[in-house]
Amino acid sequence: MSYTVNIFLFWCSMSEAQRRPPITLAVGRGNGYINGIASIRSPATISLVDHFCRSLGGKKPIHSILVANNGMAAVKFMRSIRTWAYETFGTDKAILLVAMATPEDMRINAEHIRIADQFVEVPGGTNNNNYANVQLIVEVCTLNSIHFCAFKLFCCFS
Repeated sequence: MSYTVNIFLFWCSMSEAQRRPPITLAVGRGNGYINGIASIRSPATISLVDHFCRSLGGKKPIHSILVANNGMAAVKFMRSIRTWAYETFGTDKAILLVAMATPEDMRINAEHIRIADQFVEVPGGTNNNNYANVQLIVEVCTLNSIHFCAFKLFCCFS
């Protein structure tokens, strides 16, 4: 990437006692479906990501990222990931990008939803209900088997 992004990494883990009952989430359109029903990435691309991870000493490759943000921050993040993936793997679709979408975002046809591979609808209203709700974000990642989450300036591995 052409610029440096300061990101704080932390491991997200919650015990069952800390979890609320799961919320119902609608899966939005995209080039495929969440939970592996129909993948937009070929097995060869997934294999490239696995090989890249192992060659750098990693053990758990990141195949999907939940972008738990909206607006220009989400768009810039997605474009950076797409550019890096294209330069590294020869395809900008090597990493699946999943956007969170509120009803307000859907109504205005927000750019971060349009450029994501998929989106997950979340409750609208203030950020405490969606983009700043860590428990909701972790639940979305868990329910949809998303490997990594980028929100605000924090990132989370699942």
